[in-house]
Amino acid sequence: MSSSLVPWIDALVSATIRVSVLLLVVVNGVFVAGILRSRSRTFVDRWTGTVILADAALMLALIGAPVASAGIGLVIRGWHALVEAPQTAITTPKQ
Repeated sequence: MSSSLVPWIDALVSATIRVSVLLLVVVNGVFVAGILRSRSRTFVDRWTGTVILADAALMLALIGAPVASAGIGLVIRGWHALVEAPQTAITTPKQ
């Protein structure tokens, strides 16, 4: 099970990172384009908080996905070791 689950988690993390970086660039690019187009202080006042919140959520995804993946990988490897330890202890001949 771990041999099929770990590559799937790695692919999911890779896709999450790609999408997060793309959305980070798009959100900030649209914000900058809006500032350059409107050149009004009210636009900046209205949208800065929302853009900062979106940036924080995307950065959390960028940092959290690899950390969660590493934690899940450790749990899978630990579970695999716990399941295999009794089997190897039983089948290993004593000398």
